[in-house]
Parts: sequence; C-alpha cells; structure tokens
Amino acid sequence: MDASPPAEERAPRRGLVLVPTYNERDNLAAIVGAIHAAVPELDVLVIDDRSPDGTGELADALAAADPRVFVLHRPGKEGLGRAYVDGMRWGLRAGGGLPPPHHHGRRLLPRSGAARGAPRGL
Repeated sequence: MDASPPAEERAPRRGLVLVPTYNERDNLAAIVGAIHAAVPELDVLVIDDRSPDGTGELADALAAADPRVFVLHRPGKEGLGRAYVDGMRWGLRAGGGLPPPHHHGRRLLPRSGAARGAPRGL
C-alpha cells in the first residue's frame, strides 16, 4: 500500500471521510465534490484497490488539486471491510483520532447529496 502524498507531508486536520473505491472513476469527482459541498472542512481519504478503470489516477489528480483529498493505493482487491480498517489505520498514523462509538457519518452530512449531483448512494 502507498499513500499519496505521504501522511507526514499533509496530515488531515479536520474530520476524515473514508471513500473506498473500485472502478468508481465515473463517480469519484461527484462524490468528493458532494462531501465538500456539504461540509467543506472535511478531509477525504480515497482508498483505491488498483481499479483498472483509472480511479486511482483520478484520485491522485484530485489530491494534487485539493489539500483536503488524500489517496491510499492498495495492491489489489482486498474487500470493503479491509478498506475501512486500512483507512482508519492511515488516519490514526496521520495524526487523527477515532470517532466515539456513537458517531455516524450520515448524521454529519446532510441528506441533500442527491440534490447536489452526488451519486444515489451518498
């Protein structure tokens, strides 16, 4: 696994949203945009499993253009649960903390994501 850029250079300073991806090139920019439209101060960690459609490369471009976006490249498909574990570990190493057990991201992000052009699942 490698993170671009290294966590030491650009550690998240706000809340961190984990976005596991596999072949999400067509949706990724809209997802990241919807998160930032809803809560601009949040950082986003894209966790890509070596998507053959170029999702990882797009994530790198988004990270290069926006200091709130980070990328964790994994060597291959390792599963959704493992992506969240790896993302949490990345966040902890980068200086973040874990949310309390009662924390739920859906309560932080408004439900109007679809109105802002986000894919249905957001």
